[in-house]
Amino acid sequence: MRKLLALSAIAAMASLATAGGEDVKVEVSKSRVSSSKADPAFRMVPASYSNALLCNLRRSERLDKMVNEIVDQELSQVRTINKEDVAVSLIEVCPDDGGPAAIGHLHGEDMRYASGLARVPYAAALYSAKGRNGGSLPGGMKADIMASLRDANYGATNRLIDHIRAIKGGEYANVYLNNIGFENFNVNQRFVTGDPTGIDADTLGRKLHMNFENSNRMTSNQAAGLFYLLAHDALVSPGASQAMKAYMHHPLEQKKIGPLQGIAAGLPVGSKIVTANGYSVRNYHEAALITLPNGKKYVLSVMSKYNDYPTVFIPLVSRTIAFRMMTSTGDEDPSLHNYIPALAGAR
Repeated sequence: MRKLLALSAIAAMASLATAGGEDVKVEVSKSRVSSSKADPAFRMVPASYSNALLCNLRRSERLDKMVNEIVDQELSQVRTINKEDVAVSLIEVCPDDGGPAAIGHLHGEDMRYASGLARVPYAAALYSAKGRNGGSLPGGMKADIMASLRDANYGATNRLIDHIRAIKGGEYANVYLNNIGFENFNVNQRFVTGDPTGIDADTLGRKLHMNFENSNRMTSNQAAGLFYLLAHDALVSPGASQAMKAYMHHPLEQKKIGPLQGIAAGLPVGSKIVTANGYSVRNYHEAALITLPNGKKYVLSVMSKYNDYPTVFIPLVSRTIAFRMMTSTGDEDPSLHNYIPALAGAR
């Protein structure tokens, strides 16, 4: 609980789950956007507003229980990965009880290799860097953000990092996330295949078993927090948030097709998904903002490490969460849901 999202205002967040179970709301200023006449993408949301939204998240025992039950259920089907190999975070953006947004997680505070999820803070950092300089994005930068977020183009992603370094220096993505309240993460590295050279070798540091000493790292809760801010148009600015969501929106049926099955594969027809993923030799991670056909909106973040080959753990978790949110309150016996049709190709 103490490190729920590893936020600088953690004391305020901790108070949300104390005092006899009463929820204490953090006041969020209504004056959230600067009055700048710049490009709408750069009408900045004050960092204090983004921070307050994150602090307003309340830890939910119900969601904790739901996430743990579902993880246990799906691991019993996959069998090739262990519970310590996964981290799952679930945020209800608009809970049925009308209270503030709620979060539940399993291992959501554990730092893990960020993989392609780092593309989201890189795009946000570039919007922020240009906005704070009072500028606008040249066409080439816009194209790189689109290619990075929409197509997972790592050449474009590396150019984003180069742009950020040229404007603000190599640590600016970390600085931006720190300013809005995140702590204990690292997103300052280019994507490298093979042995790094030059500045990449210098900044990545010592080679470890699966990555490097200074590789990009974040938690599942932090990945979920970024998509939660996008849900409120509070990552950098409303214009930047809406552009990023547009780039990461995928037609559901097209997203279900591909060599790696992810969150979309578990969603019912009519769902909408805004998502980013990433994978390496032994990791597959994904975070998404999901809207179900019944209107329920939530953020799901899953980070998984596998031993031999990618599994269907992520779509299985996604499928069961979606089913329970479509049909139930989420607090009953999970055995009641065993009749959900099996996911094709489960192993």
